[in-house]
Amino acid sequence: MDSTDLAAVWLTLKLATVVTLLLLTFMGDALRDALDPRKADK
Repeated sequence: MDSTDLAAVWLTLKLATVVTLLLLTFMGDALRDALDPRKADK
C-alpha cells in the first residue's frame, strides 16, 4: 500500500465515523421526541 491508498483508507474511516455519529444523534433525538411524556400532543 502506498501513501495515497493509506490516505484514502483513513478518509473513508473518518467519513464513516462522522456519518454514523450524526445518524445516531438524529435517531436519538427522534426517539426522545417520540417517547417524551411531557410533550403536548399537537
